[in-house]
Amino acid sequence: MRMFKRMVIVLVVMALPIIMHAQGSPIDFDGESPYGVTDVPFDDGVGLLVAVGVVYGLLKIRAYKKAQKSKNVLLQN
Repeated sequence: MRMFKRMVIVLVVMALPIIMHAQGSPIDFDGESPYGVTDVPFDDGVGLLVAVGVVYGLLKIRAYKKAQKSKNVLLQN
């Protein structure tokens, strides 16, 4: 039974690229895109990733400054 579950998971993961498709731009009646290129939704998760990266960086800077401050306090005593 355990091997069956692993095989199902592997097959589902292998089938995901076939199931998922990026949305393309609308096509005119002559078969060409009105924008000249095929548009792909790029900003769906990029903004969230940038925001998380900024918050993570700020937390790291804050932790570094706090460690430096406590290190200076220990050296002064």
